Amino acid sequence: MYINRSTKIMLSGAIFLYVMAGVFSFLDNAVEAFPFRLSGISYLAHCVLCILALIYLKRDIPNLQARRYLMLTVAALLVWQIVAMVKNVLFPPDFAINRWLWYFYYVPMLLIPSTLLIAALNTGLHNSQRIDPAYYLALLVSGVLAIGVLTNDYHQLAFGFSDGPASFYKGQTYRPLFYVVMVWIFVVFGMTVYVLWRRIRVERNRKYVLVVLAIIMLAGLYLAWRVTNYAVIPWLNDIYDVPQIWEGIVLVALELCIRLGIIKANYNFLEFYTASTISSTLVDGDGTIRYQTSGIIPSTKEQRRQALDESVYLDRDHRLRGRYISGGYAFWTDDLSQLNQLNHELSETQERLKEENNLIKAENEILARRVKADERNKLYDLMARSVNSELDIMEDLIKNTSPDSPDFKEKLSEACIYKAYIKRYCNMMLMGQDSEELSSFELENSIRESMEYIKLRGIDCELARFGDGFYPAESLLLAYSIYERTIVKVDKPDKILVEIAANETGIRLSIRVDGKDSRLTEEDYQDIDQDLIKIGASRYLTSNENTTHLQVNFPRLGLGTAPEKTRMGGEAG
Repeated sequence: MYINRSTKIMLSGAIFLYVMAGVFSFLDNAVEAFPFRLSGISYLAHCVLCILALIYLKRDIPNLQARRYLMLTVAALLVWQIVAMVKNVLFPPDFAINRWLWYFYYVPMLLIPSTLLIAALNTGLHNSQRIDPAYYLALLVSGVLAIGVLTNDYHQLAFGFSDGPASFYKGQTYRPLFYVVMVWIFVVFGMTVYVLWRRIRVERNRKYVLVVLAIIMLAGLYLAWRVTNYAVIPWLNDIYDVPQIWEGIVLVALELCIRLGIIKANYNFLEFYTASTISSTLVDGDGTIRYQTSGIIPSTKEQRRQALDESVYLDRDHRLRGRYISGGYAFWTDDLSQLNQLNHELSETQERLKEENNLIKAENEILARRVKADERNKLYDLMARSVNSELDIMEDLIKNTSPDSPDFKEKLSEACIYKAYIKRYCNMMLMGQDSEELSSFELENSIRESMEYIKLRGIDCELARFGDGFYPAESLLLAYSIYERTIVKVDKPDKILVEIAANETGIRLSIRVDGKDSRLTEEDYQDIDQDLIKIGASRYLTSNENTTHLQVNFPRLGLGTAPEKTRMGGEAG
């Protein structure tokens, strides 16, 4: 166990102070010629020793909860010394208040084991971690027992007096509560040793707990001796009383726990940095290097300052990083040589595989183009099959007419109607390949272009659209096909009215054709009814000699959501 020079001086001073306090106490009891009580100086020395221990714990124990309860332990020792000084120096032995001060001895005597237990439970934990609240019951039990001792005058369960409490200075007998207090103190001390044993994870370091156990056993023997009034060492009472013995045992135990690493403290960094093989530096708040390992990679103050904000590369294989700690800064260097070596080997492997990857990439591109071409050809074939009848009709119209024919203009406009349908239908199919849904605006544009050519034949056409939205491409293609089928079925209509109503539930296509011999029947649409049923659409047709009214309702959800029964025929709503 390495102890640096400043620590040796501090420990030597504490031992000297404790010894000199005992000397003054011995002289006060052995020599009656002094005009004042030397034991007062002794008690002051013990108080100073406790205050120095408080400063030491405040400075060097990093764990917040452990530090708090260790300082509470030493504070209880300090209060105990002050109470003892008042009892033994300021007042005569038979003074009544001394009985209450004597009772008060048991408050710190019960508090100290409990606070040590909670401090041991917090040892090794992070400041954000908390122990089980059930352990704080130890403080509650100690408090209850302390109250029992303080109220002994009323029940005398702790101490008995032959002539009543007023004769306490003549001696006392021990009652059951006193023995309960003693047992409780040893039980809590035993729990503390067990907790410290469990906190040490390295087996070879667990033997250090035995040192602390030996000290606690020594305290137990001393207390047993004092209880039985057996004067094993008669002159010891003239040097140290119970509060001073407890002070020495507790402070020595704490110091051993800290020095042996059982309780973590901010010291002995030199031992760590001497044994460590990592590259690390510890710098104080002024930027002065305090500790550094033997394998440190040199760095400048500017590089260290920059490393607090971001990583700094000292060379190709070393990266400097830093972090603020209490009272200074910690810096360490990451060794990237193995990582760089792996990256180099990976680069070589990638170079060897690059040619193969390029070949595979070329093959994949050729395959992708082939698949794309096949898909495109399939689409073209599908479009050709879908408008095959319209292509035949348009080709027949063009072949069987000439500019000299009297019906040239009428047949040309009719051919244009088919041309517009073919163009728009195929365009919507292509758009449907990229998106499953199309805007109702596409259906409106397709019908509007068709109507422009119908007007060339002198037919009055009107188109109205209400609302907008996106709907399955299959539904819009079928709607456009139904529109085309309806207008070509009537030979020479007088007027065509089309209405497109789109909303969030679906889209409705209404077609009205007026004119002589414009009657259409259910047989004209039977071949498309199965397509309507597949997508859940419904069709309504009313027709007479002068008017045909067709209404088709397409649901918003489209394919796969058809109702159980779809109505066909009947009157349009």
